[in-house]
Amino acid sequence: MIRRWLIATCAAVIMLGGVGTVLTVAQGGSPQVPDHFHITEYADLSPSTYGSYRNPTALAVGPDGRVYVALLSGRIYAFEDTDGDDRQDTHQLFGSEPAFPAGMAWRGQALYVTFPGQVRVLEDLDSDGDAMDDPETELFISGLPETVEGLAFDPDGYLYVSTYADCDACEPDDVRQGTVLRFNPDGSGEMLYARGLHAPHDLGFYPGTDDLFAPDDGRDDLGADAPPDEWNFIQQGRSYGWPHCWEGGSDPGWEVFCTWSADPLVTFPAHSSPAGLAFHDGTAIPAAYAGNGFVALRDLGEVYRVVVTPDGMGGYTATAEPFATGFEEPRDVAVGADGAIYVADYAARKVYCIRALPDLSGSSKRAEPFTPEPGDRLTYTLNVVAVGQGSPFTLTDPLPLSTTYVADSAWASGGTITQVGSMIRWWGVVSPNTTLTATFVVQVDAAIPTPAAILNTATLTGEEDAESPYTLRALSLVDPMRYYLPVTARNY
Repeated sequence: MIRRWLIATCAAVIMLGGVGTVLTVAQGGSPQVPDHFHITEYADLSPSTYGSYRNPTALAVGPDGRVYVALLSGRIYAFEDTDGDDRQDTHQLFGSEPAFPAGMAWRGQALYVTFPGQVRVLEDLDSDGDAMDDPETELFISGLPETVEGLAFDPDGYLYVSTYADCDACEPDDVRQGTVLRFNPDGSGEMLYARGLHAPHDLGFYPGTDDLFAPDDGRDDLGADAPPDEWNFIQQGRSYGWPHCWEGGSDPGWEVFCTWSADPLVTFPAHSSPAGLAFHDGTAIPAAYAGNGFVALRDLGEVYRVVVTPDGMGGYTATAEPFATGFEEPRDVAVGADGAIYVADYAARKVYCIRALPDLSGSSKRAEPFTPEPGDRLTYTLNVVAVGQGSPFTLTDPLPLSTTYVADSAWASGGTITQVGSMIRWWGVVSPNTTLTATFVVQVDAAIPTPAAILNTATLTGEEDAESPYTLRALSLVDPMRYYLPVTARNY
């Protein structure tokens, strides 16, 4: 948590017009991600063109698909990747506000941002790509604790704001420190929604629900191994124990009180400093990651994956494990509509993009009718399905023996399909979580000896797909009334 106080001090110096020093941690290695994922450096904020104090403090992906990055200075840039290589190639200054923006969330076309003591709203009203003109930026909520950080909107438009405590193990003078506050959609009606949190730096709703979650950065005075940092299911009216209770212990005399406080769903290593949080809705990522939360652990230099599972009784269970490692100081996480996971590294002054590698294993092939007569036509249907990142693919399919290709019968919903000699060749790019379909027609030889089986195998290769090539098989039985082949027709 030392870094948080250093950052807050720097922010105060900036607001006073003085000169501050940003302390960074020792450099980590190159970030590493699990098998079937890859990571790219999406944006480098080191160049002086971004001004001073250009460490990223918050991330949000906008409804326009641009990646919005808030810097310690208060500038907010919108980055865009126009050529699909997961590296930004254009950027625009979207807004320039008071120093140290700590959290961002979109509601419709408006970007809400927390600054010390306030929430501001930025909206591009004149469609020029930024919110720099009056009145495109306005104060939404004021009078909040200086320690305001994360924010999130529930499905009904209510705004939830988290605040951290400005002390390590104390009772803050402002009872709103170390809490989650709730506001009406218009910013009125402040409610102390949940308390007993030390530093809930970010907030997020489980996809498709109004169930709120927050990591919590615990106190630092109990030694190297205690207390663990936490992942909490935030419910109205609950207390989460800080400063006197923690997972596995309590201050003397507080044991009974601690039985009333809510337990964390799962814990992180002590002093790992969980910060930014984002849930993944399952788009373009393996099914096991759908609904998972991703949390930036600043002092550990890692992004953890939290597998959150509804328990069927209104609650949840959770497990946590490292997902991406080797960062210097990951500060925030955001997920794009296309399934990309973005990580802002505060100390490295970089934003990274993580995507699932393509997986084409759900692709298939079939022939109809399954039981043709000699001289009948067979229609082959090929489906290429991408799970994870969209992928260039090539499919080659030898024309079945004992058949003749029907001229000009090849068709594809995307890409290009052609006859090349005795082969059908299909190539193109399949988008994430979509299916491309191709068909072609052959005529079974009139003189084919019966009974007979026509087994045809296509080969599918996807760029960057570690599991390819795949084989896609289709089986037809000619004259099956007199002959039955004891195999099962199956797509592989």
